[in-house]
Amino acid sequence: MASSNLLFANFNQDYSHVSMETRKGYSIMNCESFGRVYTMNNGARGIVEMPLCTFLLALARVADVPGSSPRKLQIVNTK
Repeated sequence: MASSNLLFANFNQDYSHVSMETRKGYSIMNCESFGRVYTMNNGARGIVEMPLCTFLLALARVADVPGSSPRKLQIVNTK
């Protein structure tokens, strides 16, 4: 991922994973071995959160994506 495309980055509550959002999609990285856990390249989301060390992701769209509502929350099971 190019750093110029980075829109958002955040650690989960126990700092075991970091979520990174780009204009192309999002990735979840493991902080201990720094390996990619999950990647989805389907456009910008706005906010990507991973509660604790689960396989669930909370995704919120950005308002500038055509046809998306900034109030829409999506829960994704990555397993």
